[in-house]
Amino acid sequence: MWHERHQASLEPRPRKRAVGAGAKHRLVFIDRRLATLVHLRHGATHDVLACWFGVDRSTITRAVGEVRPLLAELNWVERSRLALPWDRSRYEP
Repeated sequence: MWHERHQASLEPRPRKRAVGAGAKHRLVFIDRRLATLVHLRHGATHDVLACWFGVDRSTITRAVGEVRPLLAELNWVERSRLALPWDRSRYEP
């Protein structure tokens, strides 16, 4: 799902580099998703996650920015705010 969205975002504009050139993702998709879920669920900062995964903070920021909309499409997270476990207002009718 992410790969198709990423490829679709690249198609409408002309290429500036050859296919395969440019920065490679330092995190595989599963690690990107794990970093995003830990960030959303536990509120870990991007700096902490960067140290944990051994990458730069900007890599985590990019991963969270790309994975979070996918989770929102699947209704796993809310787009507007993070529902924390101690926030009981989301469980009340």
